[in-house]
Amino acid sequence: MNNRPVYILAAVLSFIGLGVFFLKLAFTGLPINPGELANAWQFEQQVAFRATGGPVKIVLNVPSNVTDKAILNERIVAAGFGTLRATTGDNRQVVLTAREVRGPQVVFYKAMVHKFLTHQSPREVEAPQPPRVSMSDAQRAAATELLQIALARSADDSSLVSAVILTQGIAQLGDNLRVLAGMAKGPSANADVAVAILATRGIPARRVNGIDLAGSITKAPIVHWLEAFIDGRWQAFSLKSGEARVPPTYLPIWFGAGPLVAVEGAEDVESTLSLGKVEERVLDRVLSGQPGAARGELMKFSLFGLPLATQHVYRSLMVVPVAIFILVLLRNVIGVKSLGTFMPVLIALALHQTYLLWGTFLFVANHCRRPVVPAVSRAPEAAARTAVGRGADLCRDADGGDQRDHAPARPGTGLVDRLVPDGDHHDDDRAYLGAMG
Repeated sequence: MNNRPVYILAAVLSFIGLGVFFLKLAFTGLPINPGELANAWQFEQQVAFRATGGPVKIVLNVPSNVTDKAILNERIVAAGFGTLRATTGDNRQVVLTAREVRGPQVVFYKAMVHKFLTHQSPREVEAPQPPRVSMSDAQRAAATELLQIALARSADDSSLVSAVILTQGIAQLGDNLRVLAGMAKGPSANADVAVAILATRGIPARRVNGIDLAGSITKAPIVHWLEAFIDGRWQAFSLKSGEARVPPTYLPIWFGAGPLVAVEGAEDVESTLSLGKVEERVLDRVLSGQPGAARGELMKFSLFGLPLATQHVYRSLMVVPVAIFILVLLRNVIGVKSLGTFMPVLIALALHQTYLLWGTFLFVANHCRRPVVPAVSRAPEAAARTAVGRGADLCRDADGGDQRDHAPARPGTGLVDRLVPDGDHHDDDRAYLGAMG
């Protein structure tokens, strides 16, 4: 017998099944384990100030969606303020305004930060123009000298950015750096110096300000890094090592040298960033339709696109082939005996619907039940057994048996009259034997 078609069919079905599995895993974001958890962060920005009694305007720089993170469930808590969302350059802002405010005030911006479940391609952006950095002649001369040193230590634009960052650590160049940065120090000043040096070369660059999503913290510090537009996209560079990468937990909030919060008509302004790390089910994120969680066109072909009642029916039906496959392995490979192929599966489905305790009780009660037989006297039972034995003797006369059994039946000498003595006749016996005969 040629089994090649069977092998070919099995290979084709296996290929289709594995293809659907990898499609689900790579493109829809659906988890393999329904209980799989993913990290998320509660982001909160608090601004406290004291209003002087006139109009107040607050401009908050807030985070926006990036390649691997999404901002969801945004809320603004600001009683008595009007709210306006705006975009200024590369920054996403929330503008709060009020005509007359007096005394201490506190406003909040809250959001949830989620990591994308599927890979997101970087957005295509047009090549920006290098920033116009206003520099004096002395600053321009210092920037040119530093650029020449970095050019001598680099081979392309990417290595040039790294060299510019590392050049700022050379002690002998401290005078030039002080000319460019003034009295400012720290990572933010280093980023501004690098932006100014790269601008003389015609390379667009910008300072990035954000936070580290490493864990839960009440007052999260601001971290800074550098981005340069190279090969048609923005590339991040560390201000400490000069490497063309930053930790994946960094979340950018705003770009440039501007402040995080700008307040007009108030004083004693204090801004605080807080983070809280939480966990949530990946499946809930996929079904909620969050950005990047799943692709809508593919989800249309999923069971999750059906009504809930239909989903429950298919959930039970999908158990049948899996259970039968396991049962066949147990019977044919291990040698376990079972009540057929489908009966154990049907019993398991019944127990799944009724739950184990009640299902077992109903199954045992149904198995132990016996049909009810009408009560009759034992005398007719004994007469019936005697009648069966005598009837067998009457049938053994085919080859010359007892001739009296062949005599014509007289009235009143039927089978019941001949088998049961006259003294033993009564109405119940006749009725019972008549029914048996």
